[in-house]
Amino acid sequence: MSAQGNPNVSILLNRLIQLPPCPADVNRDRVVNTADILAILDAWGLCDGCLEDIDDDGKVNIDDVFAVLGAWGPCP
Repeated sequence: MSAQGNPNVSILLNRLIQLPPCPADVNRDRVVNTADILAILDAWGLCDGCLEDIDDDGKVNIDDVFAVLGAWGPCP
């Protein structure tokens, strides 16, 4: 498996390079897309401190879906 396809390497590189934050990218692949929507739907409901709670209000709901839609595409 290449480094690009390994999520652990991607997370390590993101930490080393200090990429700008991209909170709507809940799966941390540096692209806001369908995978992030699916992660939000999977975590739906009360969720204190989880990545899918983009607005950090203690629950995963439609506001988090709207945040993903508003940030759609590659992270900066």
